[in-house]
Amino acid sequence: MISSILYYVFYSSVVLFYGIGLNRSAVICMDLKGQIEKAIKSVLVVTSSAVLSYLVCVSLLVPFGLSELFPFVCALIFISISVFCESIVRITSRKSTAEFSISLLSILLSVNESSSVARVAVISLCCVLAFYLFVPILHAIFRRVESGEPCKDFSNHALVFLSIAVIMLALFAWNVSWLNTGAAK
Repeated sequence: MISSILYYVFYSSVVLFYGIGLNRSAVICMDLKGQIEKAIKSVLVVTSSAVLSYLVCVSLLVPFGLSELFPFVCALIFISISVFCESIVRITSRKSTAEFSISLLSILLSVNESSSVARVAVISLCCVLAFYLFVPILHAIFRRVESGEPCKDFSNHALVFLSIAVIMLALFAWNVSWLNTGAAK
């Protein structure tokens, strides 16, 4: 289980490897206010939606041969749980913590790559954590680019994306296929 956590949070980070939330992380890296609340809500919504989606898929869709409908079922479950949690957050704190694309894609990835409920929970949790752990790193890169006073021809966002590309190349240069032991079993 530890190898799965390390694999999905760091080595096969959903942001860097799959591209889930890459553009969103570059936008929100400029201001980190409110990110903790969004991260907590995303972790709760994504994990509960992924586990419930997996259980529905295994108990209803697979026995009837309708497993190709799992993205639709995942989206319906996620939307219902997300709207419920968003309404609770808005009533209590008067803030919006809505996030759709990163959460839904993390649910689809975790349900698709899992073989048990525990693995669904771990993979979905790791997907969301990978995104929210990458945002402070991008924030540091963005502040460093700003303080370096780049040439006026370059946008700060372009230099941040170039930095992301360098990080991705560094991660892809090292073979980590031995961490994912699920394919070997």
